Order: sequence, then C-alpha cells, then structure tokens
Amino acid sequence: MDADSHEASIFGVTVEQLDELMESRENGTKKLEEFGGLPVLFEKLKTSEDGLGQIDIDNACADRFSAFGRNVHATPKSKSFIRLWLECLKDPILIILIISAIISFLLSFIPKEDEGSEGNWDWIEGVAILAAIVIVCTVTAFNDWSKERQFRKLNAAKEDRMVTVIRTGVQQTINIHDLAVGDVVDLQQGDQLPADGVLIRAINLESDESALTGESVTVNKDPKSSPFMLCGCTIATGNGAMVVTNVGIHSEWGRTLASLVKEPEPTPLQNKLDSLAKLIGYFGAGTALFTVLVLGIRWAYKEIVKKVIIDNGTFHASSLTAWIDFIILAVTIVVVAVPEGLPLAVTISLAYSMKRMMKDNNLVRHLNACETMGGATNICSDKTGTLTQNKMTVTQGWFAGRLFDRVPARDELPASIVAHIGVGSAVNSTAFLQVDEAGQPEFVGSKTECALLQLSRNWGLDYVPVRKATSEITEYDFNSDRKRMSKVVDMTQSSYEEAARDFTAHAGPRIFCKGASEMVLSLCTSYLDEQGQVAPMTDGVRKSIDEAIISLASNGLRTIILAYRDIEPGQTPEQLNDSDLNEKELTCVGLTGIMDPLREEVPESVRRCQMAGIMVRMVTGDNILTAKSIARSCNILTETGTAITGPELRRMTDAELDAVIPTLQVVARSTPSDKLKLVTRLRALGEVVAVTGDGANDAPALKEADVGLAMGISGTEVAKEASDIILLDDNFHSVEMAILWGRAVYDNIRKFLQFQLTVNVVALVIAFTGALFLGESPLGAVQLLWVNLIMDTLAALALATEGPHEGLLKRKPYGRYEALISPDMWKNIAFQSVFQLVVLFVFMAILPDGQKNAQYLRDAPVLSFFYDSDTVVYRKDTIIFNTFVFSQLFNELNARKITWLDWNILQNIHKSPMFIIVMVATVVLQVLIVAFGSYAVRVHLLEPHEWVYTIAIAFLSIPIGFIQHLVPIPAPLAKLLGKIGAARRPKKEKWAPIADQLKHEEDEVVGGQAEAYPAVPESVSSVSTSDAEEEVVVNYGVAEEPAVEVDAEDVNVEGGSD
Repeated sequence: MDADSHEASIFGVTVEQLDELMESRENGTKKLEEFGGLPVLFEKLKTSEDGLGQIDIDNACADRFSAFGRNVHATPKSKSFIRLWLECLKDPILIILIISAIISFLLSFIPKEDEGSEGNWDWIEGVAILAAIVIVCTVTAFNDWSKERQFRKLNAAKEDRMVTVIRTGVQQTINIHDLAVGDVVDLQQGDQLPADGVLIRAINLESDESALTGESVTVNKDPKSSPFMLCGCTIATGNGAMVVTNVGIHSEWGRTLASLVKEPEPTPLQNKLDSLAKLIGYFGAGTALFTVLVLGIRWAYKEIVKKVIIDNGTFHASSLTAWIDFIILAVTIVVVAVPEGLPLAVTISLAYSMKRMMKDNNLVRHLNACETMGGATNICSDKTGTLTQNKMTVTQGWFAGRLFDRVPARDELPASIVAHIGVGSAVNSTAFLQVDEAGQPEFVGSKTECALLQLSRNWGLDYVPVRKATSEITEYDFNSDRKRMSKVVDMTQSSYEEAARDFTAHAGPRIFCKGASEMVLSLCTSYLDEQGQVAPMTDGVRKSIDEAIISLASNGLRTIILAYRDIEPGQTPEQLNDSDLNEKELTCVGLTGIMDPLREEVPESVRRCQMAGIMVRMVTGDNILTAKSIARSCNILTETGTAITGPELRRMTDAELDAVIPTLQVVARSTPSDKLKLVTRLRALGEVVAVTGDGANDAPALKEADVGLAMGISGTEVAKEASDIILLDDNFHSVEMAILWGRAVYDNIRKFLQFQLTVNVVALVIAFTGALFLGESPLGAVQLLWVNLIMDTLAALALATEGPHEGLLKRKPYGRYEALISPDMWKNIAFQSVFQLVVLFVFMAILPDGQKNAQYLRDAPVLSFFYDSDTVVYRKDTIIFNTFVFSQLFNELNARKITWLDWNILQNIHKSPMFIIVMVATVVLQVLIVAFGSYAVRVHLLEPHEWVYTIAIAFLSIPIGFIQHLVPIPAPLAKLLGKIGAARRPKKEKWAPIADQLKHEEDEVVGGQAEAYPAVPESVSSVSTSDAEEEVVVNYGVAEEPAVEVDAEDVNVEGGSD
C-alpha cells in the first residue's frame, strides 16, 4: 500500500486534497461543499468541534504528523564547512596572493647566476605563503560555520511560541510545532494564525491578510461565506475557532517562506564598518603601490644602472624574479591593511551576545537591535507585567453601596451581586483554567480576567457550566479607545438558573460589560444596592463610587467596574451588533480594586538606567492616580517630574510637547496612538527610543521606535512580529540587561577597532620605511600574514566576545550621531602607534645585522633542511618581528579598556575565557614560529636574553597605556576628533540628548555638558509626592480636566497592552 492510500485509509483525505481545498478559496466555498461541508471534513480528519481525541494525544499525533507533516517552516540551507572555506578563496586580494605565491614557487626552480652548491630553497617562501593562506581560510571558515550554527539556533527560538487549542473539549496551550492537522485552534484578537484552517465559528471576526496579499483592508470572516483562514495572518477583531487543515510547508505561509528564504542582511554597524574598512583598504593599497614603486626604483638602480651601465656587467633575467617578491609583499600589505576583521568582529560579537542575551530573557529578532539598544536615550515602558508582576488579585472593592478594604466573603454580599459578578466574569472573558506542569490549577489568559475568575472561584462559582449554558450573540471588542469589553449573550431561563441558582434570569439577550472604571461608570444609570436590587444611580451614589475609585487608584490598584443590562427581545442582528445602542443605561454591579505587585528588582533597575543617562518614562492606560502611585514606587516619577494624561498629550502641538518632554515621566490614560505620537516626537528630536508593548495596537509604536520590545508572555503575536527584541519574562530588568548587552556590543567593536588600527598603522609604516631605506620590508610576507591572522580573526575572537560590566552603566549613551572612533580612542591609537614605531625604528637603525641565517643553519642539525647559503635573513629582522608581535599582544590587553575611567586592564578578565585562550594560543604559536619557522617565515632563532628584552620592551605598551589615559585632550582637539566619522545632525536638530540633562548619581560619567532644554511652561505643574490626589494639568487654553479623567484605562481584558 503506497503512502497516499495509507493516508486515505486512516483519515479519508490526503495532504494533496487539503492543499487543493485551500487553493480553491478564491472560488468561495464550492470546494468545501464538494467535501460535504464541515461535518464531512471533521469526519475525514477524525476530529470534531471538541478537538482531537484522547487517542491522538496518547500517541502524540504521530499518525497525523506522518500523513500531513509537522508544523515547521522552511529554513535557509546550511552551508558546509568546505563551502565556507572555498568562499574565503573568492577574495580577489587572496587570489592575487595565491597566484603570486605559485609563480614565486615555480620561478624558484630557475637556476640563478650566483646559486651555491647547497641548492636553492627559495621555493619554501612560496609554500609558506600558501600554507598561511590555508590557515587563514580555515580559521575564517570555522568562525563563519560556528556563527551560522549559532544564528540557526537563535532563529529556531525566535519561531517558537505557544498556541491555544481545544483537545477533548478542554482549552489548553501547546507548542506551535506540536500543532497537528485536525486540531481546533482558539482565535482571539491579536493572534497570528499558526496554520491554515477552516473556520468553525466566529463573532465579528476580521483577519488582516496583508502579510500574504499586501492588501491593508481587513477581511470579514464567516464560517458560511468566507471560512478559509491563512497561516501568518492576524486576527484584527473578534474571536472564533478553526480546524487546522494545512501545517508547515503545506500552509500558504510555509510555501511563501520557502520561496523567500534568504540570508540575513548586514546591520547598520556592519555597513558602517564596511565603509571604514574600504577607506583603510584604499590607504593600504596606496601604501602597497608606493612600496612597489620604491622597491622597483631601487631594483632598477642596482640591476640596471649600477650593474650594467656603471660596472659594465651582464643583466640576468633571473633577477626579474625579485618583482614577484615585490608583488607578494605589496599584496600582503593590502591583505594586512584591509581590516576584514571589522565586519567579522561585529558578527562574532552579535552571535555571542544574542546567545548570552537569551539567558537574560532577551530574544533578539533583529540583529541591529543589539547595536541600537546600547545607544538608547529613552525608554517608554508599559506598566502591567513590565514594571509589575502581572499577578493580579482582587484585594478591595465597592459593592452593595459601600467600600470594602478587603475582599468580602460571599455571605457578606447579596446573592444577586455575587451571581452577577460570577456570571459576568465567566461570560465576558476568554481566560480559562488549566493544570500546570506541577499539577496545580492556574488561569491562563488576560491577567485581569484571571483575577476576576479567581474571585468567582473563591466564592465557589465555576465558570465552565455558565459558559456552556450561554449562547454568545455578539461581542464588542476591547480596544484602547473604548477601554471596555462587552458581550451580548442569550440563554434559556432554566439553563441560566441551573448555572447560577440564585441569579435572577432574564428571558432574552443580556449584555455584560467590564472595563475602565470611570468609562463604564459614565454609562451606568443604576446599580445593585445593599439588598442586591436594581436602584437608580443618584448623585450621591455616583460620588461614593468616584471616591472609591480615587482611594483604590491612589494605592496603586487597577479599578474595574462590572455592569450589565437586559436587552428587550426582538432586536435585529444589526441592532444587536450596534454597541452604541446597547452599551448604555447599564446597571453597575460593583467596582473591583485589583492589585498587581511591583517587581522587586524594578526600582533598582530603573535607578541604574537613569544612572546610565537614560530617561525612563511610564506610558500606561491606567488611571492617573494609579500610574503616579506605581511610578513613584519604582523611582520613575520624581519630585520635579511631570505626569499627564493621554487626552492632554493628544491636544498638544509639537512645540508644546517639546516643552514638556524634558520632565515628562508618566503618561496615564494613554492609547497606543498616544505612545506612537510620543515616540515619533522623541525620534524627531534626535533621541534613540526603546519602547515596550504587548497589544496588537502597539505594533505601530514598536515599529516606529529604534528598538521595539514586545512582551513574550502577555504579548500578542502582532506585537511580537513588530518588535526587535522579545522580553521572555516581561520584566523591566530584562530591558536593563538589553541595554548592557547593547553597550557591550558597541564597546567590543570599539575595542577591536582601536587595536586593529594601531596594528595597521605600525605594520604599514614599517613595511614602507623598510622598503624605502633598507630595500626590503623588515616584516616578510608570511610574517605579515601571521600578523594579519592575529589582528583580524584571533583579535576578533578575543575582544568581540567580552561580556558586559557595571562600568558600562556609568557612561552616557553614545547617541545617534556619535562617531565610531571617539577622541579617547584616537589618543590611544596615537600613543601606541608612536611608541611602537619609535622602538622598531631604533631597532632598524642601531641593531647590527648579526649572524646570517646560512651560517646559523649549518650549525643547527634540526633545521639544516632549510639550509640556504644565499639566504639573507638577519637576527635583527627577527628581533623586530618578535617585538612587534608581542607589542600587539600587550596592546590587546590595553584595548580591553577605552576610556580613562577603565584603567584596570585585567578587570573581569577571568570572565572572558575566549580572550585568555586566544592570548595563550598566540604566545605559543609565536614562540613556535620563531623557534622553527626559519627560512619559511624568514626568522632566526633568538637567544634567551633576546627573548627577554624583546618581550620586556614590548611590555612597555602596558605602562604607556596607563600613562596615555592620564594625558588630557585639549578641548578644541577633542571637538575636532569627535567630528571625524560622526554622522551629521539634521539642520533642524537643535535638541540636546535628554540623557545629558539627567543628574547622575555617579561622578564617573563620561562625556561633556549638554545644551539647555527649553523651559517647561508655567502651566505644567510638577508632581507632588505628598498629595496622592493631585493631578498634573497642562493648560494650553483648553478647559481643565477633572481630577479623575473619564476617558481611558487599559484594563487588559483582551490580553492586550498595558
């Protein structure tokens, strides 16, 4: 029996038939009707509206995965090590060097006019160069291979998420990769569809299919007319459920991804470094060309002018082989000059940092976020879940006409109030109870809804029978403007009374509403009194509830009102879908005060961010009093800080907002559009902005920000897709760690840059001056390739893998327009370059040539194989080479620190194992090269005392490095150096970074003074820490807002943003 028939025998349908079903969606439901509709599709897939059965769960859906595939999408094909190695050879410069080395090798066998009896060993240099190229390519390929494996692991983690399904009639969450054809997926606003499917039920459901079709208009979905749901699309509004028909590469999104698989694009820092590398490469090429020119002139004088013309000698064609050596040297200079290690250092640093950031609960989705986060000057943070624990509990409330400072017992309240709260919480929510890994029951879903359901559970009310007894007619979704969620349900009198025996039933539709306290209160015209009876909402009662809201909110509690209204039978479907018609004249059931404890580590994390020169702002949908209370607790709101509401922010012009921004620390009653306006304005003012968000409506602000941080636990898939980094624990402390790692990445690149530029300057100058005055470079081609390996690949591994340290938070952000090479770095490069050049020039000038290699080789049996009587490699050149290499090694220690504050070059070195490994390996290899390299590397074995003084002199790089930190840079020179390579500010930009205005608690802040901010208008009053009821009012010629704004509060009833 073949595979297709086997599938059909088990399920009654093949994967090809399901593909055809989804591909026929343009023709409406015709193909589905041919299947026999949903009932027959359920039968063929061996599933039902209750989801997969126990048999599938017991065998982990093995038969379904075998028949229809797993829910895994295509990934780029991994490059083998051999392919990566061969790609290294595509470098044009290396190709020229290889060709030159081969020619040198072949020409070495041409007899020379003065060749001695011992034979010709010139071929060794060509072989040595080729061997060095093989080593360089091998190390580079290994780095690329390791990097690619790391990125693959991170990309796999990025695609990993949980989805809500119904199995055996029970809601539960499973990993997206465990989703199988036949699963029933629960659909809620903000969800991203994990697979293709057919809609089973829907209420006001609209799908955003722009990711696949490019059309920005949402599509109305209905089981009868438009039932096909496509993987990768998002639920814009409404809710429903679908049965999965196509997963993984068989889904529409999977096929699209397979055709779009491509390599990651370079990050902005990589592009910037590529440009710098090209500039340095041009300088190196010029030096190489000039070196060949000088050597050519000296050769012409020696071989033609002096030998032929002056001495009347004979010109020998074999002397032309010297030009091959000239070309090899020139190409090697270019190889050394071109800093291939710069982009490599970025890649290594990013790969290493992304792996470590995962341990700090930061899942990086876009590489450039690592770089950008280090320069953040502003953090606009949500409150719920980020600053708080998102473990909500009802702790107080106003019920039956009075305020309780605790949760009342069930028998303290009228039965009708208890029943209304229990039924309203059950019907008007999507949260559900499931058993966690420890076997304990826990509510899953919106934490506000979980808190209300837990309150009902504590009173002995079970939400399950209530939901089963109700029939949902329509839903009015929660959004940031409405700040409430309502559902219209229909139920029979008997079933309703069975679900809540002491609840007065209503034969007909009933609307249940919950949401922002002031918003819902404004819609209420009655309430349930102390007897549980409906009573008119008098001014006195309304005032009592207002006072209760102020009291609860001032203590940092989220205030939610639950209400209901009976709808008279006979409304048309159009009337039932009209929220304005039905969300009015509500009856207030009660006010709940929900506590969400502050995360213990948040106040310290906020303080540390402020110390790092970052302005932290809270942008929340909560009540202004709740927001101010929480903001004070976590050190965001200071005595001189400003707190405003979203409506006030909306009324401000750009100029008015600019005046408030320097002290703006809290925006309450905000909507995602308010957050977007604030982010857009901050970026226009030159700030580097990081924003947290979790709701679907937060996506524009997350995309607009320099770094968008989505919540990994409470965030919707839309928010995650719009983000650059996902906070896996929804914790503000993780934001602080992202800043630390971002600064570490930037710092590591700067460390490597100042190290490499020092090597470049010294190597190029030595090679050129040696050619100019000595007729050859003191550093041979193989030696230069070894130096290139040290300063490119090995140094990149050593310096680009250093972790973050506390000192990074004692600096101001580097900002959007700052040059990559700071004035301090220019000073470090200059000091080390001058020191090394002086030492090497002195050696070149005063050291005797010493023993020739030929005589030494005669007396060294072990190395006699490399004997060549005509080799002219002097001990002096080896001393220069050894001193040069060890100078770079000691300067590599100096390069670990950039600023004058970081004087301890060994600080935390034990936390950088890669640095230690590279340093030890380099020393060992250098000793072996000098000891056994001989003619192949053009070195001479050094005596013990020569080892001592070459290393001792090189060691002086370290005290020189300490001294250079103590030398101040004149202000005019610092200003000039700071402009080299800096990005130009926009002409309209007259805004000093906000970070410069913050008062640091540490004196060791790097950087100068900032420009003054525009004065805050007198009409903006600062926040008093003693008066909890005071509200900041910004008066720009508009009416003052009441103390308690009746406009918006994010109650997170849909699992949306804070």
